Amino acid sequence: MAIISIAEAYNNRGDACFKLGDFQHAIREYSSAINLSPKDALTYMARGNAYAELGNFQEAIRDYDRSIELLPGFGLAHYYRGFAYDHLGNYNEAIRDYNKAIEQVPKYGEAYLGRGTVYGKLGNYRQAIKDFDRAIELNPKDQLAYYNRGTAYGKLGNSDREIMDTKTAAQLGYKPAQDYLESKGISWQPSLLI
Repeated sequence: MAIISIAEAYNNRGDACFKLGDFQHAIREYSSAINLSPKDALTYMARGNAYAELGNFQEAIRDYDRSIELLPGFGLAHYYRGFAYDHLGNYNEAIRDYNKAIEQVPKYGEAYLGRGTVYGKLGNYRQAIKDFDRAIELNPKDQLAYYNRGTAYGKLGNSDREIMDTKTAAQLGYKPAQDYLESKGISWQPSLLI
């Protein structure tokens, strides 16, 4: 049986608290781990994620910065920092980080989804659709990518594609898509042929 360090024990407790949704406690545990092992890039990222869950995106970005500093080329930290920048409305920084995440992990569908979402917020719907296409290619069950792509098509005036993608998202279980279609009186349930 392997013996873990005290820092690893704090980190593991932080992970358990995070999974339970106790993000304040997770931050305390991760901070204890960092105090004992200040060069652990993964623990900084984990603490940043806990801060992000609490909506404290500035603190999250500081931890992601430290994680990237300690482990250059850490695509996942770039993805999460892009997510935080997006929530702060700093779209150019978000796109830069999503680009870096994609450069480091070309098959990272979540990064394409994130970047596409930002392009949509900027009104660049054609680029957003390209990113959602790639996210769907990498994960054909990505309900949010279908929904967001449908929204982008709608913004471009292509209501047929909007409804088609929204129906797919609804059929995959995405509640906002289901609610939207029901509010429009559009059936999204697949028809059963007998």
